[in-house]
Amino acid sequence: MQYRNLELSTQVLLVGLLLVLTASMLMRGGVVLWRKLAQVPHIYPRSWTAPQCRLMNRFCVVVGMVVGALWLALFTVVPKMPTNWPFGFLEATSLVVLLFLTNAWLILVLPRDWGALGALTERFVATLVMLATWWTLMIGGTAWMLAKASSTPTPILTFGPVVASVHIPIWPGVDAAS
Repeated sequence: MQYRNLELSTQVLLVGLLLVLTASMLMRGGVVLWRKLAQVPHIYPRSWTAPQCRLMNRFCVVVGMVVGALWLALFTVVPKMPTNWPFGFLEATSLVVLLFLTNAWLILVLPRDWGALGALTERFVATLVMLATWWTLMIGGTAWMLAKASSTPTPILTFGPVVASVHIPIWPGVDAAS
């Protein structure tokens, strides 16, 4: 399926967003790797126990695995998405959303002083619930967006007088005249 062409301002905005987010992701990835190689540890609040700190690390790993699965899903469904010229709007916006999520995950993984956030991180359960809720909403929304963008639109059948002057097929690939 082909949509109408994108305006120049939309093209410039999407390409600019893609460039900024890709550069940001590469820089953050480099910082994460450098800090891992330099063995900079996470500094957790004193009120957190050792098992809670391990759970937070596992949470970060699980989020990373799910973001990776979303990247695989994107590359799987891109051929099914409708396109525009010179590139697909849905593909570009899906890519922008996944780059945002990847940047957010890199920020989550980046070794930092969790205690510096103050009262937000003093209670482990509140911090974990807040992070889990945010990631669930973002990952669920992205998965829904990818599923919706890759599905074929269902035809809408209306009864009554014909108002359209352009031939619209009832079903893709099937002509009403045959």
